[in-house]
Order: sequence, then structure tokens, then C-alpha cells
Amino acid sequence: MKTKRWRPYDDECPRCGDAAEVLTSACKDYYAHDGDEARCVTCHHPGYVVVTEDDAYVHWKETSDEGQM
Repeated sequence: MKTKRWRPYDDECPRCGDAAEVLTSACKDYYAHDGDEARCVTCHHPGYVVVTEDDAYVHWKETSDEGQM
């Protein structure tokens, strides 16, 4: 099993505007797998990676969703 580690990701936090990072077993920075955990590097606002046929992005959790994690 590959070890997961926090890596930089090409997305911005909707709360504070800082960069995102993902907890992934992908071998390169800015790569991730569908469902990998994501967060803001500054405020730790949570999300997860969504990979589609044409795109990959962070789905950021709404503020009202945070208590349900």
C-alpha cells in the first residue's frame, strides 16, 4: 500500500483564498485521486477531490456541512 502524504494542489480556498493541499498517494505534486481529502493550507477548510472525465477539482464543504464531518 502506498503511503499518503499532503501535497500541493491547484485550487484556492473559498474561505480565505489561500492554496489547497491534498492527502494523496499520488506520486507527483498537483496530482490526486478521486475522493482524496483536501484542505486549505492556512485555515484548514475541508474538502475532497472530484475527478471527472474532463476535469479534476476540490469540492469544498459548505460551512453548514462542517459539523457533519
